[in-house]
Amino acid sequence: MLSTIAIVGVPNVGKSTLFNRLTNSNESIISHIAGTTRDRCYGFSDNDLGTLLLIDTGGLTDQQQTIQKQLNNQVWLAIEEADLILFVVDAQAAMSEYEKELSQQLRDSEKDIILIANKADNADVLSRCDTDYYRLGFKRIHTLSAKSKFGMEDLMVDLGPYYQQHEIDYDDNQLPCLSIIGRPNAGKSTLFNTLIKQDRVVVSEQPHTTTTSTTEKLTVRDSNGSHQFNIVDTAGIRRKSLVKTGLESLSIIQSLRNLQSSDVTIYLVDGTQEIAQQDIQLIDLCLRRGVSVVIAINKIDHMSEYQTRLIQMNIRDRCQGMAHVPIVFISAKAGRRIRTLEKTLIKIYQSRRYTSNTAYLTRLLNKATEHQPPPVTKGIRPRLQFAHPQAGRKLSIIIRGKKLQQLPNTYKRYLGEFFRKKLKLIGTNVIFIFKQDDNPYE
Repeated sequence: MLSTIAIVGVPNVGKSTLFNRLTNSNESIISHIAGTTRDRCYGFSDNDLGTLLLIDTGGLTDQQQTIQKQLNNQVWLAIEEADLILFVVDAQAAMSEYEKELSQQLRDSEKDIILIANKADNADVLSRCDTDYYRLGFKRIHTLSAKSKFGMEDLMVDLGPYYQQHEIDYDDNQLPCLSIIGRPNAGKSTLFNTLIKQDRVVVSEQPHTTTTSTTEKLTVRDSNGSHQFNIVDTAGIRRKSLVKTGLESLSIIQSLRNLQSSDVTIYLVDGTQEIAQQDIQLIDLCLRRGVSVVIAINKIDHMSEYQTRLIQMNIRDRCQGMAHVPIVFISAKAGRRIRTLEKTLIKIYQSRRYTSNTAYLTRLLNKATEHQPPPVTKGIRPRLQFAHPQAGRKLSIIIRGKKLQQLPNTYKRYLGEFFRKKLKLIGTNVIFIFKQDDNPYE
């Protein structure tokens, strides 16, 4: 299971700055907290050791207003789901009584905790750091500045054991992993039961009645024979007291955990509700991380044909750059168009199992650069020399060359689109890894 780290603390101590530093400010999911003006952010932190999931939470306070109570509930939900807590304090400020109470509550949670004394921007601040923070009883303390990067290297060493490798070398005997993700009450468990043709998980009109992750083998047949997947249903909520306030938060955490180890995902959307920005962000994140996607619009038994056309047009209009992602309309409850969904899953997975070698990929790279050369930036034109596949289950291609740091994101997107079309990928993005040739004599 992917390790989850929650960043918590009172307002204005630099939690979001630390989150942005650890995630490099990309691939984050923003979810609005109902009834408040605060957003929570989710993102992956990647390095050579592997990957972990980070949650940037709202500021905890002792205020008793309804909105703040809702926000506090969201934070404690994140704490309950986390494997490690980063408790962030302001190294330049005196500790409040509430922070002392909060530190005791965090210790009572019996979670792994690291105290982060943030905003230690220079030597003067270090000499003035409030020594009270060192009397709180935490064994692991880091004094740092997320803004200037001071002390971040030591923190990364401490976080090392929480990074996990989920990339598995490709093996024909290793079944591909299929996950079903989506917002609460979209019908994930119903679809899971329908696909495996048995009532394996509890289905209810109440969101989040699934309480544990469930894995089964799914066999799908077509004219070429049978195909098997390991299929995972998303786990539900653990703490009943947080059901009303924590549904969306928990759904995202579980979706991201499942996503990291998935080859293919069915992104399930309740067709009776408008697709949300959160849905679009999660679909985009799947594609960015090399997971193949089919969008399944559920509950067609409640829709007319005209409505299905409008829904498809709306999704295509809002999901820019996702024209290669199939959309299938189904009824998980009635079993309608499930065969269409199964056939789509087979096509998607077969398309991503490309066997291209270095010579072919390099020819494609040459064609792409001939058709549209890399732009000149600050008088420098990057040179893309050759491409080769990276071992593993994600569809990754390593591109080597010179001055690759000058490649703009627009050109990287062009390469992704070019390779995707030439490799005839369905519902899948190519993940590029750019490696610099630093030969000083060329």
